[in-house]
Parts: sequence; C-alpha cells; structure tokens
Amino acid sequence: MKNQKANILFIIIGINVIFALLYPWLGQSRAGISILSNIMIIAASIACYFFIRHDDYLKQRVGISKKDVKILVAGLIIVSFFTLVVIHLLNNDLKGYLENTSWANQVRELSFTLIILFYIIISIPLQEFIFRGYIMGALRSWKSNNWAVVVVSSILYSVSHLHYGWEFIVITFLFGLFMGWLMLKYKRLLYPIIVHLVGGGGLFIFYFLWSLM
Repeated sequence: MKNQKANILFIIIGINVIFALLYPWLGQSRAGISILSNIMIIAASIACYFFIRHDDYLKQRVGISKKDVKILVAGLIIVSFFTLVVIHLLNNDLKGYLENTSWANQVRELSFTLIILFYIIISIPLQEFIFRGYIMGALRSWKSNNWAVVVVSSILYSVSHLHYGWEFIVITFLFGLFMGWLMLKYKRLLYPIIVHLVGGGGLFIFYFLWSLM
C-alpha cells in the first residue's frame, strides 16, 4: 500500500507542476484555465479511486462514515437551494441593480446546473479528499512532522488554484493551512468539507454584496 500511496502522490504533484508550467502560456483565458484545472481534479480523483478502492483507507485515515455521508448530502441540499435562490434573484428581482456590474453579468451567464453539480457537489468534496484526505494521509505515513505535511499539502492546494490569478495563491495557501489544521485536530474529512462549503458560500455572498455597492 505504501508504494500505491507513493504513486498517487507523485501523480498529483506532477499534475500540479504541469499546471504551473502551462499557466504562462494560457494567457488571460480564465475559462481555459478553469477547464484545465477541473480536468486535473477529476483525473487525480479517478487515480485516487483506483489506488485505494481495495483498502480501508477512507474509514481509518479520512474518517468518512455512512452517517457523515447523510449529513453531507443534507448540507449540500441546503446549499444548493440557497444557490438557486441567489441565481433567481440575480436573474430577476435584482437584475436592474446589477446591469453594470461585470461580476453579476458573469454569474448570470453561468449554468445553474454547472454551479450545483460541479462546484458544490463535486469540486469541493473532491478537493478536500485529494488535498486534506489523500495527500496529507500519504505524507503523514512517511513524515512525523504534522505541520510540514500541512504546509506541503497547502502549497499544492494553492498551486491548483492558479486559474484565479497569482494574487489568489496567498489566500488559498492560508486557507489550506486552516483546513490542514482541522484535519489534524479532528482527524475527519467531514469538517474541512463543511467549512469549505460554508466558506465558498460566504465568498459568494461577499462578492454579491460588493457588487451592490
């Protein structure tokens, strides 16, 4: 199993390095960068599945149980409903206030299905599984320094968010440190996932309110 962990860890690190090298040649096309980032997340997730599907890794190291899954699904339903309400307001009741706001125009152009199915239900849980679950678990099997593990996983996490711009690196790195601390303290992936979902929703609200000012 140790060799399997090494293989998947090197795959994920390689994906992040390739992404960092390709970034300068992608110009300002954030759509293209986002697509590339999403493809990498999905590819890494598929690789994780094939390497750990015959192991009890999820229960022992990640800490996900059937009860956790039920709670997570309930939370996703609530967040999805909230997102639906916001999108409805952006397209109808508040449309007149936001006509000259570039951010709101971009949000209105997004597919509701894409927001719900990919960003909320797929992207956030997968990011936490990869970076706080698998990468931290694999590194901790070799290194006794927990904070060194958190820092390395946070660096990889921040690099995977380059499609938001270089200025976003610091924010995602600090966020990764906090998520890593949660994982070390509670040893359950459910808490980082919940915080990530809430944090993403809070960021959405912040930009929404900022666009009204």
